[in-house]
Amino acid sequence: MSICLLAGVAAAEPPPKAKAPKAEGPRARFVVDFREGSKRAAGWIWKVGAGANANFIDNQDVVGQPTGSAVTVGLQFDGSAEYNHGSHEFRNLLTLGEGATRTPVIPEFVKSSDSLLAESVYLYHIIDWAGVFGRFSIQSSIFAGVDVRPAGFSYAITRPDGRVDSVGGAADGLNRLRLSDPFRPTLFKESAGVFARPVTSRVLNVEARLGVGVRETIGANQLVINDNPVRTPTVVEVRELSNFNQLGLEGVVGVWGGLAQKRVTYRVGVEVMAPLVHTDLTPAELAMIDPTRGEQPGTADLTNVEIFGKLSFKLIEWASLDYQFKAIRQPQLVDLFQIQNNLLLTFSYIATNEPPEEPAAPAAAPPNAPAAAPPPRVPQPPPPPERPASPPPPR
Repeated sequence: MSICLLAGVAAAEPPPKAKAPKAEGPRARFVVDFREGSKRAAGWIWKVGAGANANFIDNQDVVGQPTGSAVTVGLQFDGSAEYNHGSHEFRNLLTLGEGATRTPVIPEFVKSSDSLLAESVYLYHIIDWAGVFGRFSIQSSIFAGVDVRPAGFSYAITRPDGRVDSVGGAADGLNRLRLSDPFRPTLFKESAGVFARPVTSRVLNVEARLGVGVRETIGANQLVINDNPVRTPTVVEVRELSNFNQLGLEGVVGVWGGLAQKRVTYRVGVEVMAPLVHTDLTPAELAMIDPTRGEQPGTADLTNVEIFGKLSFKLIEWASLDYQFKAIRQPQLVDLFQIQNNLLLTFSYIATNEPPEEPAAPAAAPPNAPAAAPPPRVPQPPPPPERPASPPPPR
């Protein structure tokens, strides 16, 4: 009897009310999904581009302008090859830029730009966005360097031991001084350490590398202009270089990406190398950094800094407007920032096996978004009335 009563009481109790789910507000969504494109394409992907630019100006009896023609021509070559397989990534880069200018003041073509860069970077991804790396690069120039000045200028050359030689000074003709031989000076860079690439997408990529770096500079018997026009208006100060090596800590940060289906591309970065061990400076190099100091400078005084950037607008398939910026400080070579600005309208041709960019997938609706309304029903015409069956024929 007691069992039946308990069962009846339990059956009479109403079932517990289910808790209504809490309403969630709309979730924030990012404009760019930085996880997009993080998977690297397997195999080799290469890209080769060649371009040319030119500028022509002619003045005849123009007030404030020398009479004559000014011509600037330039060539550019860019090549890259990247290999990916599993955790291995191998990047290779080759760039070459050449330019020459002829003006009414100096009526002969003089080299205005000459740069050669070859770099290989190997990265092993311990995890998808970080790992270890090794890098090797060469920076140099192809052609000999010559400085040409109008009449009235002379050169004061400071030798490594501190001696000063004077050349030039012709009053009735051009003054020229050979500065460097082909492929001189040449800078070798080697580094190894760890890297991280926390952001990867078509629009924005961020990569940082930190490790140990070694640099060897081959520049003996080459000359570099280290002039102060305010101090010596008609005398160009020149210094003779020497070979030197450095070992220290190196850090690199790079940011790059593309917009509008890669019709606008950009790349900026900074590289810092603090030498802990270096070749002793010559008396001329010590006087360049600090004439009052007789001892070897410290790490901070010899820290190398390189800042670079490039912004490219693809106007049509074979023409682009490019801006390039570079600022380099190598105190043991030249204790000044070497700054270059180039704005070029380049006519180029690019060949690549890179697959075309896939269109972006449509954004998914948030979980609590209301379902889309069904399409309106179109009224259907009524079916035609059935015809009555005809009576059987009379017999």
